[in-house]
Amino acid sequence: MACKSSISDQQKQVQENILAQIKSFSMCIDEILLSYTKRIGEAQELPPQPIAAPCQSGLGFDIGQPTDRPAKQGIQPVCNLEHGP
Repeated sequence: MACKSSISDQQKQVQENILAQIKSFSMCIDEILLSYTKRIGEAQELPPQPIAAPCQSGLGFDIGQPTDRPAKQGIQPVCNLEHGP
C-alpha cells in the first residue's frame, strides 16, 4: 500500500521533484547552447571559405557567354572538305 503522507509533505515532494526536473532540463539546455556557441566561435576562427559560383540557368547556352578576351582570329577547320581526301 502507498504510504500516507500529509498534504504539506506531498506538496513539498512535488515541488522538489519539479525543481530537480527544471535543474536537469537547464543543464541539458546549457550543454546544447554552450556546444553551439563553441562551434560558432571555432567557425569564426577559421579562414573564410570561398563562395561557390551561383548555379547557371542555361541561358548562357542560348545567348553565349560573355568573354573578357577578344574572339579568336583565323580558326582553321578540322578537315578540308572542299579539296577531298
